[in-house]
Amino acid sequence: MSSASSGFLYLQLFFGFMYLSTLRVEKHSKNEVKIAVLFVILPRAIISLHYYRMYTAFAILPVIFIATARGWIKLTAKRIVELLALGAFLVVIPSALRGDFKSYSVNAASENLRMFSGNSRMFAGDWLLSGSSLIVFDKFHNTSMLGLCSPLFVSLSEDIIPYQKLGICTVPYAGTTRVGNSAGVATYIVDGDNPIRASSGSIYILDLYWLGGIIAVAVGSFVMGATCKFFVKSMGNRTIFCGIWAECLVRSLLAVRGTYGGIYQRIPSLLLATFLCVLVVSAALRGKSQNTSFIGARTVKHG
Repeated sequence: MSSASSGFLYLQLFFGFMYLSTLRVEKHSKNEVKIAVLFVILPRAIISLHYYRMYTAFAILPVIFIATARGWIKLTAKRIVELLALGAFLVVIPSALRGDFKSYSVNAASENLRMFSGNSRMFAGDWLLSGSSLIVFDKFHNTSMLGLCSPLFVSLSEDIIPYQKLGICTVPYAGTTRVGNSAGVATYIVDGDNPIRASSGSIYILDLYWLGGIIAVAVGSFVMGATCKFFVKSMGNRTIFCGIWAECLVRSLLAVRGTYGGIYQRIPSLLLATFLCVLVVSAALRGKSQNTSFIGARTVKHG
């Protein structure tokens, strides 16, 4: 996907979540709310038919979290069954339409599994396990990090620090370099400079284990749980930041196939972007108010 397309999708989510975060359901009709939700979910649902299924998850899960935290929907037994059915539909149908259920013999995910586990599986098992990164942890958790930057700190700061341009904290990749987070390091260990896969994948406990062993995993997991509690509590309030906390909560749930820093790395940029939007809108409203007052004063004078 091009940078322009990715940028559009991120902006669409950013402004969509910002609107939902400040929405007063009692002051809008159900159709207006449904249109707003559709605006957030539909573009990514369409994209997921061609690219990977998590595009939809990053749109629909925050909406569900915000709606539940704000009391828009009640988690009755019937509602839970409906949400589970929706989740299964969104995971299976896009994969089926993309052809993911075909033989995985030439698929990188299947190659990962055979490389790590040393045996072959039926394609259905490959498809299910392609989202699992526990194999990655089992394979690499005892790897020495001597001479490498801490993948945890790299993943926390890679959106802020241009590591590749600076030529630091990177690993070789296909004749060039890539950021040395846990996924990049693991891929380099397996494939060297001639990768046969885009990425080996990662899991958040690998970042923590490489930092300080089982103690770091325990402390990091506690911090993760505490911040998730903050995200859930904050989503219950009608503020412009609800969408940020909902997105971070989704990233926490998906950290089993990502990096630890991926949960928090976007918070500074999202907060900054939100504050800038508030400043721009406030300035525009003040300018409009001043123009209205000026026109009114001129009308009174001429009258």
